[in-house]
Amino acid sequence: MQIVQKKTTPALRSIVIVLVLLLILATPAFAGGNKEKAAENQGKTEQAAEASQPENQNGDQAGSAENSNKKRSTLAVASGGAVASVNGEVITEDAFNAQIENLRKSYRAQRGSDIPAQELDKLKKQVVQAMITKNVLLQNFRELGFSVDPDRVDREIQNVKDNYGSEAEFEKSMADQGYDMERLRKEITQSLQVFMVQQHVVEDVEVTDEEMRRAYNSNVDQIAQPETVRARHILVSLEEGATEEDKAAAREKIEAIQEELAAGADFAELAKEKSEGPSSKNGGDLGYFSADKMVPSFSDAAFALQPGEVSGIVETRFGYHIIKLEDRKDAWLPSFDEVKEHLRPQLEQQKAQMVFQEYVQQLQGKAEIEILRPDLKPEQQ
Repeated sequence: MQIVQKKTTPALRSIVIVLVLLLILATPAFAGGNKEKAAENQGKTEQAAEASQPENQNGDQAGSAENSNKKRSTLAVASGGAVASVNGEVITEDAFNAQIENLRKSYRAQRGSDIPAQELDKLKKQVVQAMITKNVLLQNFRELGFSVDPDRVDREIQNVKDNYGSEAEFEKSMADQGYDMERLRKEITQSLQVFMVQQHVVEDVEVTDEEMRRAYNSNVDQIAQPETVRARHILVSLEEGATEEDKAAAREKIEAIQEELAAGADFAELAKEKSEGPSSKNGGDLGYFSADKMVPSFSDAAFALQPGEVSGIVETRFGYHIIKLEDRKDAWLPSFDEVKEHLRPQLEQQKAQMVFQEYVQQLQGKAEIEILRPDLKPEQQ
């Protein structure tokens, strides 16, 4: 299945990749499962909540780091600057709002309007769930003792820059989206951290022949190949809204071509010379296609032919066609042995996603998670 989408600006791409991944993983089940704690009221500033914390280097620092995280949570809640807390580490209002604004900018760039209010409310709940899941994974990254090579981050930043024609274009796009190099580096680093946890969890995932055979037997309808034909055509095109005079001229032109074919002209050569479709350079060859790939009137005419036969004049919304059938392939079901190596990567991906989702849910189940803004809490099922 092809998905047509407008270009996402490269400076935003790393955060979107992580957010999409986490939106897939985020589940509302954990949000109501933890007891909410009353925040101590301390009149400190939000800046204290965002102060960076040293990573644990050895076991004897764990208690200090935990106390520090709890203090950060308390300070941020007291100042009204947090939307959620994960094991004492806060998700600040500023960070949450930045995520929402990035998504709104992306939406406006693609749609030309802002996100509708009802959709925005749902999106905000999804985003806070995704940010919670992201924090759970980043904490797990530290617990696993992993590290990201700064050179790898540099390479990823360069990959982002390479999407632009010049350094000036890159910097302008960054500025337009409210990014600076420090923020971009942070987002890319965190993307890599999440990716490394995922790779660690799924590195041993394998799919057995038995699992592939079960998938094969359960998806016969999708695996079966429909009847296909290979055809050429000659097209005299009509623009949308063509007048009766235009249609008459086009009809006269296709009838003249039909007469040339009847007189023995080579179909492929005549298509190269006179067809007005993009396939003309290939002698009108459309390759193999199933009936559902063409407009009904064209498919009906093509599938009614036998190889070597030429149709009469066929009218579609594109204009007037003459079709020659070159070949026909009956519907068939590939054997398990023929498709199993194509099934394997798909099933491995599905299995890895399931294993990772279960892993994340386990981490969430053990975590102390608070959603501090009532409007961001998931609706009770």
